[in-house]
Amino acid sequence: MIGKYFKTYGGMLLLSWALYSCAQKIEQRVGHEITIEVIGIKDSSTIVGYHFGNQRLILDSCKIVNDKLQLKGDYALEKGVYFLYSPNFYFEFIISDQFFEMKINSELGYKDIEISGSEDNELFAQFQNKMAEVQKQQSDLSQRLTTVTSSDSVSIIKDLERIGLSAKKFRQSLISDNPDLFFTSFLKIVEGITIPEFEEIEDLQARKTAAFKYYKDHYFDILEDAPSLMRTPVFHGYVMKYFDDLVIRQADSVNIQIKDWLDKFEDHPQGFRYWLMTLYTKYQESKIMGMDGVTVFLSDEYFLTDKVDFMDEDQKLEIAEELKFIRPNLIGKTAPRMNLLDTAMQPFSLDQLNEKYLIYFFYDPECGHCKKKTPILKEAYPDLKQVGAEVIAICTITDTDKWKKFIKEQKLDWLNLGDPYYQNNFRIEYNVRTTPQLYVLNQERKIIAKKIDVEQVLEFIENYELLSQNVTQ
Repeated sequence: MIGKYFKTYGGMLLLSWALYSCAQKIEQRVGHEITIEVIGIKDSSTIVGYHFGNQRLILDSCKIVNDKLQLKGDYALEKGVYFLYSPNFYFEFIISDQFFEMKINSELGYKDIEISGSEDNELFAQFQNKMAEVQKQQSDLSQRLTTVTSSDSVSIIKDLERIGLSAKKFRQSLISDNPDLFFTSFLKIVEGITIPEFEEIEDLQARKTAAFKYYKDHYFDILEDAPSLMRTPVFHGYVMKYFDDLVIRQADSVNIQIKDWLDKFEDHPQGFRYWLMTLYTKYQESKIMGMDGVTVFLSDEYFLTDKVDFMDEDQKLEIAEELKFIRPNLIGKTAPRMNLLDTAMQPFSLDQLNEKYLIYFFYDPECGHCKKKTPILKEAYPDLKQVGAEVIAICTITDTDKWKKFIKEQKLDWLNLGDPYYQNNFRIEYNVRTTPQLYVLNQERKIIAKKIDVEQVLEFIENYELLSQNVTQ
C-alpha cells in the first residue's frame, strides 16, 4: 500500500516538475522569432517594414532561403501592421505575438495561408478574405449599375445596401467575439462610433445636435491605447478626421484639443514627435485665417521648451525669430501702434479716427501685385465707407517721390500714410515681408481679419456685422 502511494505521489511530483519546467521555459522566452514561408516567391530578399501614421518605414531587410525568411531578436517588436515588400511580392501581417509561423502561397496570399501561434493573424486573414469578397461583389454590381435601366437600378442599389450591411455585421461580430485581440483594437477604427438614435428627443434639429455632440464627445473612446495604434494604416486618417471635421476652427479651441491629444503620448516619444510635427505642419500650412495662433501655441508650449529634444538650438532660434513676425498680429489682439506721417510729412495719429472699422492696406508702389489690387480696393471704397470702414493705405518704402506719384496716378482719396524715415516697426509687427497686406480692425482696434484679398474685405465686414448683430440679439 505504501509502495503504491509513493508510486502515485512520485508520479504526481514528476508531472508537477515537468509542468513547472515547461512554464519556466515559456516565461524565459524573450525577444521575438517569426518565421514566414512564402511558397513560390521569386525574390531572394525582401524588405520588412511597418506602418507608422501615414508613413511606411523600413524595419529590416531579410534574405529568403528555400522560400523562408526569419525575424529574430532578443527584444520585443512593437505591435502593429507590418509588411513584406519585394519586387514581386507584397504582404501585410500583424505583429502582436512575438513567436509565430506563417506559410503563404505567393500567388494566392490570404486565400492560401497557414498560421501557427498568432490568433491576430488568423483573424486578419479571415477579415482580408471577407473584405476582398465584399469588394468584388460591390464592384460587379456597380459596373452593372452603369448599364441597366432605372427600374433595374433600384434592385441593384438594394443589393449594394444589403452587402454593405452584411459586411458591417461581419466586422461587428469579429469585434464582439474577439475583444482582447490587437487586431480588434484597430478594426474598431474601421467600424467607427455607433451613435444612439436619441428617439426620446422629438425635435429633429435637437436630435441632430445631440447626435453630433455624442459623436464628438465619444470619438476617441474606441482608442483604448492610442500609442499602440501608431503602427496601423487606419490610425492617422481617423485622428486627422477629428481635427478636420470636429474641432472648431478657432485657434484657442484647436490648441486645447492638440494638448489633450499630445498628452496621450507623454510616454511614447516617437508618437509624440510624429503628432507634434504633423499637427504643427497642418496648421502652419492652413489657409484658414487665425490658425497661426496654433503655431505660436505649439512653439511656446513645446518647440521652445525642453519637451522637445529632437531639435538643435539653431532650429529653435529660427522658430523664435519667426514668432517675432507672427505673435504681435494674431487675430483678437489689439493692433500694434504706429506713428506715421501723411504726404505733407506731418505726424498723423490713428487714435483720432472714429470709424467702426479700420482697414490697413500695406503696399509698395513698385509692387506689380499692389498695382493690380489697389484699383480694386479703390472701387470698393465707397461701399466700405457705407458700412463704417475707413481705408488707411500705408506705403512701405521710403522713397517719397515714388509714393506721391503712385497716389496721384491712382487718384487715391483715402487716408494715405507712410514711414519715410523708417521710424516704425510695422514691417515686423504686421509681418509685411510681402505686399500687399490687408488688416481689418474693429471699433476696439482689435485685429479681426488679416491677409485677406481686397476682393473679400467688403463681404467680410458685412458678414461680421451680421454675426455681431445675431450675438447681440
